[in-house]
Amino acid sequence: EVTRAQYQRCVAAGACVPSLVSDDGPALPVVAIDAASAARYCAFVGGRLPTEAEWEKAARGADDRRRFPWGELYDGGLANHGRPPLRADASDGFAGLSPVGVMPGGASPYGLLDLAGNAWEWTGSLYEPYPLRAEAILPTDDDVRRGLRVMRGGCWRYSAEYCRSAHRHRFQGHLTYDYAGIRVALSHKGAASVTEEAAP
Repeated sequence: EVTRAQYQRCVAAGACVPSLVSDDGPALPVVAIDAASAARYCAFVGGRLPTEAEWEKAARGADDRRRFPWGELYDGGLANHGRPPLRADASDGFAGLSPVGVMPGGASPYGLLDLAGNAWEWTGSLYEPYPLRAEAILPTDDDVRRGLRVMRGGCWRYSAEYCRSAHRHRFQGHLTYDYAGIRVALSHKGAASVTEEAAP
């Protein structure tokens, strides 16, 4: 997840619009930005939003069988999530967002943190029948304005079922949500040129 401090560097450079949430807590994930702002940040650091299929692969790993990024069995101490029906739960130590990376036991097989819970993450995919290929076509800006976008990962306000690696949810791409953030993806050819700001 991209932190507020990382996103603020993009705002200071004039490449991103400010988040609608206060930037208190520089280690917290940036939230309250729309899909286009998330994509602009990714471009600023030399990356892009992941496709939905890429996001799920990052969460499940090579064997593609993990129900959660850390494994098959649920463990409430490995993800910052809420309780049904859509309410915060502080039993994990956080009544809202948690600092990025504070639950290392919840890492995916690739070592990625916070893929389950904390902040929903925008993807570069429109909400439609699930694309099974990582190279699924990314939507144009016009598509973004018209269609629902896929977010993945669940968040601090939603219950554990939304944190499953296979769970997908749809949101309006032109709106902001106080629980929606960013994960940067890199194309293989650009992996060596990404800036330090993209790293958590």
